Amino acid sequence: MSDPICRWRNPYVETVRQLIDVLPKTVLPSSEAREIVIENFDNTFFTTPYQLACQLGLYYESEGNLYPRFSYTPSLEEVIDYLRKWIVKYYVPNPYTRGFSELRPISIHAKFCEQLMKNDGNVEWDLVKTEVFKESIGNDDILRNTFNLYSDVFSIEKGQLKLKNGVHTDDLGNYLINPEITDRNDKAVFFNYFGHTKGDSSSFGKDYPYNLIIYGAPGTGKSKEVEKRSSIFGSRKKRITFYPDYSYAKFAGSYKPVTYYKKPSGDVEFYNSRGSEFKNQYILNEPIIDYSFTPGPFLQALSEAFLSELPYLLIIEEINRANSAAVFGEIFQLLDRTEGSSDYRVMLSEEAMLHLKEKLGEKYKLIENGIYLPSNFYIWATMNSADQGVFHMDSAFKRRWNFEYLPLNKNEDVRQGKSIFFGSKQYNWNSFRQIINTFLSAECKIPEDRLIGPFFLSEAELMDPESIKNKLLLYLRDDVLRHSHRKLFEADTFSTIIDLYDSNKNVFVQVIMDRLDTE
Repeated sequence: MSDPICRWRNPYVETVRQLIDVLPKTVLPSSEAREIVIENFDNTFFTTPYQLACQLGLYYESEGNLYPRFSYTPSLEEVIDYLRKWIVKYYVPNPYTRGFSELRPISIHAKFCEQLMKNDGNVEWDLVKTEVFKESIGNDDILRNTFNLYSDVFSIEKGQLKLKNGVHTDDLGNYLINPEITDRNDKAVFFNYFGHTKGDSSSFGKDYPYNLIIYGAPGTGKSKEVEKRSSIFGSRKKRITFYPDYSYAKFAGSYKPVTYYKKPSGDVEFYNSRGSEFKNQYILNEPIIDYSFTPGPFLQALSEAFLSELPYLLIIEEINRANSAAVFGEIFQLLDRTEGSSDYRVMLSEEAMLHLKEKLGEKYKLIENGIYLPSNFYIWATMNSADQGVFHMDSAFKRRWNFEYLPLNKNEDVRQGKSIFFGSKQYNWNSFRQIINTFLSAECKIPEDRLIGPFFLSEAELMDPESIKNKLLLYLRDDVLRHSHRKLFEADTFSTIIDLYDSNKNVFVQVIMDRLDTE
């Protein structure tokens, strides 16, 4: 039985950073380097911990010297970025694995991607292991956890190898790496294969800004885009949705009533439920109303970020559907950040600070003079720029965010080949909406952020007449062309439009119907 990755600990970011910190950051004679490590750790380091460090491409020894990957202390972002690239290229067999006699060096990640492409994005984990490794393997859990942590495209859950949310089989082609390794035991070749220099984490900074708002037309896939990019955070994320009545108390936290119960005899013993057993009798305890601080999603996410060095993400859907300046309150000041950490600190209410003190324990000292956003805390949001009646964002709030416009047709390939059943006919969905979008843009001067994106209708809704009427047609008439709907529609009132649709008659003006029929 062979082990693709050795067993010491799961290669969490804090584990990798410990491996980097314990070993030297300059080339040293092996004997000298080992003495330093033994002083900082102990003799046991040069067993499985060191083997894991070498498998991660952090160090290698050759001709009496120990060579490090990093000559400096890398940032959290650099470590994550390095591991994301490492998992894609990591191959077996290599100098630090035994067995795999039937394999030439292969990228495990690439082979798993191949299996997903062959099996339409989902395959049993036990089957894929046998197919890829040609033998039984050990440390299965370490391997699974490593891919779940760092692969951008797939995860292993409940016995299944499957694509992560927002990823499609067409995306896997970029990951089909074929390492040209002639000597599996060459440590220098293995080490250099994961080449890295300081500043080589630019992709993390580009793809993972700290404060980000993705905006665009309805149906462009903003939520899908956020979900796809957030895969690196694993389960370390929280998603919330703003709405018109969303408040600071909901976002940060507030005092709320809590019910406790005491025995009706006047005893001072309290319970969490009203019913209890007492001397073989069931009695109803007396309710007592008290108040306690209940943290909102912001404080919950902030606490998670402080309690771990791993990155944590708070996702806010529809950020402009609430009064964002009011919802954020004084937290707004924390959005000014340098290298991820807030430039300023603010004090919350006494009750909120007491909650954080209880939650963070010793780490509370980090914020006892005021809370701030740490460099491992990210806030991403989506915004539908076409919505009517949403709250205005002032320039002071907006300038603290990175804005990214999601083009109307960026993700249309995901819906390639999908059809819409409109009236008595079937049309290609992308062609259908592009004909309407082109007409709205050219003839009606409608801006792009109010046109129809590829995900405006779900796959089920494309075949549902009720969804087409009450979602697509209603949006076009009442939101896009509220005061000029006769430019697109044959009828004036919405009820007449529906009657035409139900009778399989022309709903749109003739020029649109001609273009659709030609398509």
